[in-house]
Amino acid sequence: MVTVNGKEQAFVPYTVLALLQAHGFQAATVAVECNGEILSRENWDKQLVADGDVYEIIRFVVGGWAWEWA
Repeated sequence: MVTVNGKEQAFVPYTVLALLQAHGFQAATVAVECNGEILSRENWDKQLVADGDVYEIIRFVVGGWAWEWA
């Protein structure tokens, strides 16, 4: 299982970038936290999602930020 923004889902061996794309996020407008640590954008296309990971994806909007629920 993998948790994305508080919702558990089946584990799929994605990269972080593929996980974002699968949930409809545009990489340029989000920040990604995995297991309590902010991930470097430069590694999203290489870093693999692991079974048991917990992701929080935060979408930036004009004037601040917003949680984007997957």
